[in-house]
Amino acid sequence: MLDYEAFKKVFTSRLIKKLKSSIVPYPQKNDIEKVLKELYREIFISYAYHPSLCHEYLVFNKNNGVVRISPIFNPKDSILYYFCIKMIEDEIAENRVEGTYGGWRIGNKIRFIEEKEEGLILTDYVFNDSYNPFLWLENWRDFTKKAYIYSQNEDCKYIVKLDIANFYDSINIDLLEKKLYMVVHNKKRFYVELLLYFLRNWNKTLAAFSEKHVGLPQESNGDCSRLLANFYLQDYDSFMK
Repeated sequence: MLDYEAFKKVFTSRLIKKLKSSIVPYPQKNDIEKVLKELYREIFISYAYHPSLCHEYLVFNKNNGVVRISPIFNPKDSILYYFCIKMIEDEIAENRVEGTYGGWRIGNKIRFIEEKEEGLILTDYVFNDSYNPFLWLENWRDFTKKAYIYSQNEDCKYIVKLDIANFYDSINIDLLEKKLYMVVHNKKRFYVELLLYFLRNWNKTLAAFSEKHVGLPQESNGDCSRLLANFYLQDYDSFMK
């Protein structure tokens, strides 16, 4: 079991700063140190942790009558989600399929592997954690630059872009559970169980007292779900390659 100081060191100063505010303001100022201590007790001492109701939901219009609902978690739940992912990150960020793009781990370390493989260094990665609201846009632009560079190669005939519709909403949590237990060491089973408990119970506002078995939250900030989604896709990536 981690002691409190080791638990606290998991979280970067950028993350702590980000959690003090929200695009939809919290009713009161958050004392993150107090939240960390309370969460530590609930995880490791009293085993009393349970996801809170979401602070708010953001709704994005994706055109053609399709919407994306992005939850804004309370700080404690955001910290819990981040913590679980960090504890199993080494296992789920491995086994990258050659030629895939965008499967970075929190901190972007896997991005350097991608770029070394492609022989392209297009971005200076100055951010070292996932709580960066501009990260997705920055990497999408980076992807389009790479696609353009490859298109200039005389051997290139086609560039194909695939998009899995409603992917996050369609991820089977029971299947994700099996995949996680296959790669995560038994010593870390506790963190997998805690993560799955969160994923099945975070959306009480819309699901009432029923557990979720399909769908990952598309957080308003952070890349925890992105990391899980890329891990979930590894078999698909391998098949497509």
